[in-house]
Amino acid sequence: MDKITVKAYAKINLSLDITGKRDDGYHLLRTVMQSISICDIITITKTAGEEITISCDNPAIPLGEKNIVYKTAKMFFAETGKSSGLDIAIEKHIPHQAGMGGGSADAAAMLVALNTLFDAGLTTEKLCDIGVELGADVPFCIEGGTALCEGIGEIITPLAPLKNCTVLISKPKKGISTVEAFRVYDSLSGISHPDVDAMIDAINNGAPYAQYCKNVLEFTALLAELDEIKSGMKAFGAVASCMTGSGSAVYGLFDNELSAKECYAKLRTDVGFAEICHPVNHGCEII
Repeated sequence: MDKITVKAYAKINLSLDITGKRDDGYHLLRTVMQSISICDIITITKTAGEEITISCDNPAIPLGEKNIVYKTAKMFFAETGKSSGLDIAIEKHIPHQAGMGGGSADAAAMLVALNTLFDAGLTTEKLCDIGVELGADVPFCIEGGTALCEGIGEIITPLAPLKNCTVLISKPKKGISTVEAFRVYDSLSGISHPDVDAMIDAINNGAPYAQYCKNVLEFTALLAELDEIKSGMKAFGAVASCMTGSGSAVYGLFDNELSAKECYAKLRTDVGFAEICHPVNHGCEII
């Protein structure tokens, strides 16, 4: 096999709490994450020599050694002793600086794809061990579905698959730096925390969970557009609307797909980026 294509699925945080901070500066999380059908598509082709080249249809994405897929390939080769040139083409659909795990999803997809392409035989657990060195969300993006993620994100407990619903994603033009979001969070006090346990119980028991959607990092996001998007989604019937990750994307959960489509039409005009998607019960996928 000399060529492989993989889907790198985005994620949303249905509930996100920060429970502490490690000595190395990493924040300890307790978050319920969900894979969604918005995905980047990555095609990897073996080439002669050892050069790694990257192309992407989004000019905002850095290429070369600064791209996380480059770092992933180098780490994979160092771990397995394999070597080859690679031509990597990235078709970008996950928005940048959105809190949807775009970079982590791409890294996860690279690990899964390279493991198959080079017949390396690494277990999912081993791929996750490599992945967490690249980013805290990478292990979840490898495993995917619905899960409680703890530690810095690497401790994953699968939950019952989410009941089918329609998810509407909208993102303001301005993104949010993850590093800056956590820096601002550290300066705040008196923050109201989500009830993560209640959400876990509701999901596992097939009960309504939307009332528990909450993200402590919303307190760090000083973008007026976020409240406007959330209010707009709820006006169209979203049962929950919340910022995902460190932002700036907002998701709305709809029981009625027609309502989601009507909201999508308005947000696409008012905000710019909007997309309808659905929950996915697995991680990155070779196609």
